Amino acid sequence: MKIENLNVSGGQVNIADKIEKIIYKPNFGISENEFQTLVASLKNLNGQQFTDLKDCFIQINDAQTLTEKTTLIDKTKKILFDLGISFASSLTIDGIVQLGQALLS
Repeated sequence: MKIENLNVSGGQVNIADKIEKIIYKPNFGISENEFQTLVASLKNLNGQQFTDLKDCFIQINDAQTLTEKTTLIDKTKKILFDLGISFASSLTIDGIVQLGQALLS
């Protein structure tokens, strides 16, 4: 099931538009082809999967310590891996943070 919009209080968010704004950078720790696969996979998340992933990014932003952030980044990588993104473990911290910023903006 491909999700186009997600209801949020006061309006809708077009997930595909947010995902399209993510720009590949070599410091993400993955190749450009893997990045394209990641973007395609994110576009196909269902509502609950997107919500779970978004919650991880919110928790990362709110984390107070480096240890807490690292634990949450590892959790996020596991969620991505469980969603079929086999190279998620290669994503750098910068890649995860920028992905989160794009999805939360």
